[in-house]
Amino acid sequence: MVKRIVATLLLLISFFIFPYWITLSLSVAFLFVFKNYWEVILVFLFADLVYSIPQPRFWNFEYSLTVFAVILYFVVFILRKNLLKRD
Repeated sequence: MVKRIVATLLLLISFFIFPYWITLSLSVAFLFVFKNYWEVILVFLFADLVYSIPQPRFWNFEYSLTVFAVILYFVVFILRKNLLKRD
């Protein structure tokens, strides 16, 4: 439980300090390390609330990071389930 809280705080701080690719890499790593790491969606939602502005390339939708996090969560969930499947 403590590891999960530290990971969430590290991910949250990475949005403010590190470039986006480090934050994305941490997110994917934490999704694989922790089972049902739904906190990544909350952190991306917080980043959307802080940094987001409507972008024409996303049809003026402000929560593009949150949608990306949800898609990433389910993709990693499916990958993790298939990678850990035993015959």
